Amino acid sequence: MSSPRQMPSVNAPANRRRVLAWLALLAVPAGVVPAAGAVTKEHQIKAAFLYNFTKFITWPAQRPGRPEPVFVIGILGRNPFGTELENIARGRKVSGLPLQIRYLKSVNEAPGVDLLFVASGEEALLGTSLSALHEASVLTVGESASFAKLGGIINFRMVEDKIRFEIYRDAGARARLKISPQLLKLAITARKDKS
Repeated sequence: MSSPRQMPSVNAPANRRRVLAWLALLAVPAGVVPAAGAVTKEHQIKAAFLYNFTKFITWPAQRPGRPEPVFVIGILGRNPFGTELENIARGRKVSGLPLQIRYLKSVNEAPGVDLLFVASGEEALLGTSLSALHEASVLTVGESASFAKLGGIINFRMVEDKIRFEIYRDAGARARLKISPQLLKLAITARKDKS
């Protein structure tokens, strides 16, 4: 019998320091300075968030269509991170698995990833429902109000020029993901569905 892909406990002193470091990261103003084709500071910070989210989520051990011994962060459609995520992923592991970044053209490829990021303006690629991704236990992360309405689990928001995030707990439960209480406390809201 296999056990869930357990993340390290955040009760350990080293992990508490990580949480504190993460809190410090939350205090960094995004200072959005967009330039054509350039990666903004906003997306550099969001790339760090994506990696750090993996430390506070437990994925189920049994997931159909996941034969590869790797942990995959997928980017659907436009990649706003440039090489930032690749740089973060280089040499890192999640749950003891090598971390890979994949770029997806279609949501049909998404059940093969563990975490899916959808940039603002790319929500149409998701279709009308994220239920198939919930069944595949994909942690979905976006950055627009419409993403949350589609059933996304974590959504970035700008609050007073700082990057924060909200968590939709029911969507996470449908995906059979365990979200740590520490992560829920860091969210600006940890909502249940409106339905």
